[in-house]
Amino acid sequence: MLGIIALFVLTFIIWTIAASWSKLWELFRINRICTKELAKWPGPKSLPLIGTAYQFKLDNREFTYQIEEWAREYGLCDNSCGAFPIWVGPVPVAILLTHEVVRPLMESTENITKPVQYGKIMEWIGTGLLRDVICNFSKCEAQKKSDGLRFGSNFGGFFFEKKLDDP
Repeated sequence: MLGIIALFVLTFIIWTIAASWSKLWELFRINRICTKELAKWPGPKSLPLIGTAYQFKLDNREFTYQIEEWAREYGLCDNSCGAFPIWVGPVPVAILLTHEVVRPLMESTENITKPVQYGKIMEWIGTGLLRDVICNFSKCEAQKKSDGLRFGSNFGGFFFEKKLDDP
């Protein structure tokens, strides 16, 4: 009886791998390319399946300080390109730190799709401050005009003038 169950489980595993072989191969190929290219960047040490996640601090504040420390150590050092990679499991995440690195990405028309992680971030930060960066111009033009009428074109200007003039 145990042999029949083991045979059934083995058959199911083999069938699942065979059915999704092309997707698995594509993921493996992309992961290999990312690993090869990101190995050129300085960054924290990562392990094959868990990446750099084993080094992550569990406390939110400590994790933020850890990313800042890595940014100074790897992303802003002399031989750096202004970015560094971290691996969250088998998924690479590039941390871009300087405008020289971010500008080509933001101006590119090829890199317009957003990763899965973007949706999770949008759930808790919303679209308020990043609206100009992430919205389509025609989609948001009416909202921007409405904001301009509501707040005026020089909204906040007097606040900054007063603060700058204060002794």
